[in-house]
Amino acid sequence: TLYSDGANFESNPRLAKYLFLLLKHGVTIAVVTAAGYEYQAAKYELRLSGLLAYFKEKGLKGDDLERFYIFG
Repeated sequence: TLYSDGANFESNPRLAKYLFLLLKHGVTIAVVTAAGYEYQAAKYELRLSGLLAYFKEKGLKGDDLERFYIFG
């Protein structure tokens, strides 16, 4: 579990770092959430805002991001 039920992944630099390193080493990551937002991407973005901010801060892009999936 990345965050408490009903909460957001706001700031957990240790866990974000591990996910970042997995992506940098070619691992595909799928985050599965029980939130049923369907096609409302902004709500998923808010739910994972801390993780996405960490990825942006570290300059994650290209092939690495293509291996990151969110399912709700």
